Amino acid sequence: MKTVRISLPLRLARWLSDVGMDTEVRGCAEVRELERAIAHAERAAKTRTALRKPKESKRKAKQTETSSIRAAVMTRAGGRCESCQAFSQQPLQLDHFFGRAKVPQAVSNCWALCWYCHRAKTDNHLGAPRWLESFAGHCVRNGFKAELDRAEARMAVVEAKHVGGAL
Repeated sequence: MKTVRISLPLRLARWLSDVGMDTEVRGCAEVRELERAIAHAERAAKTRTALRKPKESKRKAKQTETSSIRAAVMTRAGGRCESCQAFSQQPLQLDHFFGRAKVPQAVSNCWALCWYCHRAKTDNHLGAPRWLESFAGHCVRNGFKAELDRAEARMAVVEAKHVGGAL
């Protein structure tokens, strides 16, 4: 096979010399293949650096947001579990009632629970209706109308499933 000299684009020639490759290419197909490989490598490098920076700043922003929400919720609770109303000797735990994936975190969606209530809710001991009722009471006491509506809507769904399953 004959070697055909092709003048390479400057970017391609630089890249080949940077990675220690011979700048002599055998044909147009190789040039296209090399150009695609370089473009892919450049996109990947840009994506890695672009993803790294926002991820770190997003994490810090989320931590700051959670810290401020935690402080507000713990102040509101005043050392008392917002589910069972008992004073806790151990530090209260922040619980996102509807979960951060479902509802954006906010003071109205979070409550301070003692270790026992938090573990029971997480493991769903006592069942969803009991926790929805408790959270609805918490929303009424604190005037969280939107969260109360969400809890009542969820209670209706749970009740409908329960009634439908009993038939």
